[in-house]
Amino acid sequence: MASALIKVYEVLDAFSRDARKTADARSAALKKETEVLENTLMRLFSNVIYSDLLYLENDELILVDLTQEIPMENRGIQVINQLFISLDKVTLTHRVKVVQWNEKAKTNYKFVDEQDISCEEAIKTFGLEAICEGLTDRLRNRLAPEIQISKYQERIDRADKLLAAASREAIGQDVLVEIKEQLQ
Repeated sequence: MASALIKVYEVLDAFSRDARKTADARSAALKKETEVLENTLMRLFSNVIYSDLLYLENDELILVDLTQEIPMENRGIQVINQLFISLDKVTLTHRVKVVQWNEKAKTNYKFVDEQDISCEEAIKTFGLEAICEGLTDRLRNRLAPEIQISKYQERIDRADKLLAAASREAIGQDVLVEIKEQLQ
C-alpha cells in the first residue's frame, strides 16, 4: 500500500510541475499576444481615425463576425457573436445578438448585448489569429485610395476656380454665372 501511495505522489508531483509550466507558458503567450494586439490597434487607430479609406458602418470596423443558426421546425434561433472596433470611442467591443424567430407567428425576439473589452479578453474570446485575419480582410477590402484622392483633387480644382472667379476686381453677371456653374 505504501509503495502505491508513493507512486501516486510521484505522479502528482510531476503532474503539478507540468501544470505550473503549462499555466506559466499560457500566461506568457497571452501577455505577448495582448501586447501585439495593443500595438497593432494603436497603429491602426493612428492611421484610420482620420481616414475615409475604410467602409465603416456606424463607425464600426467589424473584425470577427461569427453566426450560428439553430433551426427547429417552424422556428429557430440565430446567435451572432461579433468583435468590432468602435472608432468613435476607440475601443474594442464584443457584441452578442440572439434572434429568435417563428414562421407561424411571424414574430421575432431580439436580444443585443454590447460590452467594451480589453485586448486580453478579445484574445481569450476570439483568438489572436481570428482577430488578425478579420483586420487583414477589412484593410484589404478598403476603398481604393486613387478614387478618394481624385475625389479630393476635383474638390481642390473646383475651389481653385471659385477663388479665381471671386478674386476678379469687378464681379459681373458673367462671373456670377461662372461661380454658379462651378458650384453645381
